[in-house]
Amino acid sequence: MWSKREKEAGFTLIEIVVILAVIAIIAAAMVPRISGIMDDAKISRAQSEVQTVGMAILRFNANTGKWPARDGDAADNKLTTLVSGSSSIPVPLPAYAGGDTNYYGNDATTATGDYLDNHLKMNTPKGSADAAYPTSGVNRWNGPYLQEVGADPWGNAYVVNIISTYDNDTTDNLYCYVISAGPDGTIQTDAEVKDSELATHAIGGDDVAFLVRARK
Repeated sequence: MWSKREKEAGFTLIEIVVILAVIAIIAAAMVPRISGIMDDAKISRAQSEVQTVGMAILRFNANTGKWPARDGDAADNKLTTLVSGSSSIPVPLPAYAGGDTNYYGNDATTATGDYLDNHLKMNTPKGSADAAYPTSGVNRWNGPYLQEVGADPWGNAYVVNIISTYDNDTTDNLYCYVISAGPDGTIQTDAEVKDSELATHAIGGDDVAFLVRARK
């Protein structure tokens, strides 16, 4: 038999059930708030990283007088796309929602795509030291401009439509962005902003972007 004191010292089954129910209600109420805080933290990180990459590209340009678009034959202004990651640690390319020419969709293995690291961290365009930018003279590569950049907070590569920094077309490819596809994993910002679209152009969907250059 339990003594009266022993009975008073413990919880009844009903009391335990009530306590657990209250804890469950509090936890359920907190989940959306915690999830929202985590989402905000990811967006803040992406905003910081696209800006970091964008500023590195601008420093590169200020030093070299060029844009990081050299191919493996040392020919300037040949690349259309730069992506984060590296050949040893590739990062998935996000989906792309539009455009006739998929400048956000060329990964580093294509002829006109490359890794950001090859231009901003190492001086090896398309992985070739023979194609290096000059390291002496007034206009020279004076990096590294950037530490290694991997995936965005949602596991996809950051993408730069670098063609828009140097393209001579006066009506097409007018805006160059460093861009993250955001939570939905699909880039919805037009990679080929045209002169006729300038009035209505905006960052698409939930993309997170930094404007590197506007040629208009």
